[in-house]
Amino acid sequence: MPPGYSPISSRATTSFAYDTSYRLSSISNPRGAIAYTYTAADQVQTYQAGSDPAVAFSYYDDGSVKTITRSGENPVAYSYLLTGQRSQSSTPTPPGSTRATTTRAG
Repeated sequence: MPPGYSPISSRATTSFAYDTSYRLSSISNPRGAIAYTYTAADQVQTYQAGSDPAVAFSYYDDGSVKTITRSGENPVAYSYLLTGQRSQSSTPTPPGSTRATTTRAG
């Protein structure tokens, strides 16, 4: 065995933390951590993995995802058919650039 190696110390432990509403607020292990925040409607509002930029979500009144925005980037926007299927989403581009959209035929 290499010096300092111990079968017990080599095990990775993953920790889970919860907020006062019993929602997952963070996951951490030796590889890093992910933190979550929530809206009043219990939807994920933001998450951040380690030192990566935070990702924010917004929602329509029916609870479907409206936008996903990574810090420092333009949002990806979603629209839906009346049946609930996603009909359109925009492609993220650098701030100040024109966005492309993808439309799904209903």
